Amino acid sequence: MPTSIETPRGAVEEIISAINARDYDRLTTRVDLKKFIDLGYDDAIDQLALNCDRFHKKYPDDLLFKFGATALRAYNALFRSVHIGLITRVIQSYFNQKFTSPPPFSSDPIGFCGYHFDRLVESINSEIIEEDRDDVTVELRAELIGVLRIRLTTAEIDGRRRVIKIANADELVEPIVDIAERVWPREWDQGIKL
Repeated sequence: MPTSIETPRGAVEEIISAINARDYDRLTTRVDLKKFIDLGYDDAIDQLALNCDRFHKKYPDDLLFKFGATALRAYNALFRSVHIGLITRVIQSYFNQKFTSPPPFSSDPIGFCGYHFDRLVESINSEIIEEDRDDVTVELRAELIGVLRIRLTTAEIDGRRRVIKIANADELVEPIVDIAERVWPREWDQGIKL
């Protein structure tokens, strides 16, 4: 029988603790961030494409949805490495520095996003609400995001229980799109070099 720390719940609890403590090394004992981000990105793009027409009706001014699923997939394939690089750098900024104020987005988009990511992490209340074999569902609550339930799939890898992917991307994409549409000003999409 596995020790409590080598259970799915134990792995997720350690990830939450590592994020709160800004302990990147401890975090990476429980999740391969590169693989996790790659899988999450691809799952999210699949869900965006599958629901592209519906999102275009809901957000007709968003160019991402305007030209249909094929164009959305082509755009994201072209810029995949840029998007994943941005996500990775913002996460790294959270672990590497504590922000006291946001730098201007136009001169430091990573620092700006890192500052707001830092504020978001500090405001989130998280609670494990369900376990089902290798999956653990975590409920995240914060003013900015409302309530999100993320189901994480775990697996034993080299004797350690690790989180390998988000299992419910299909349920998360729409509320995350709604949040992004509410907080991401369109002018930030113009001429920003990452």
